[in-house]
Amino acid sequence: MNLHENINRIKEVMEILNEDWKISLRRRIQNIDELIPSSIREVKDRHNICKYTSDVYVSAVASNIIEHMYWHFFSDIDDSSEVWVEMYNTMEKYIFDKFGQEIRADWQINCLRGRVYKP
Repeated sequence: MNLHENINRIKEVMEILNEDWKISLRRRIQNIDELIPSSIREVKDRHNICKYTSDVYVSAVASNIIEHMYWHFFSDIDDSSEVWVEMYNTMEKYIFDKFGQEIRADWQINCLRGRVYKP
């Protein structure tokens, strides 16, 4: 067993390991704020957002952001692990709570006023 494995085993025994992801995520949370504009553009470029509801649009933007967060900062975590599921849910809730209304308003501006249309 190498040093890294020993440290993780000790953390598990002391129940510290679960806190590590929260600290790491807390340090990276501002990156979510920075990814909002580019993720909105990416989702609009790939999809006709008006075919979907505003809630589906918010979910698509959130998924796009979380995917970027995973590959840029958390790819060392198994994406099928409980830790990643907790991180995913935490980031999704953060995005919905902080930016949900703003993203829904963007959908309304683009779709209810007919500004975005891709056949």
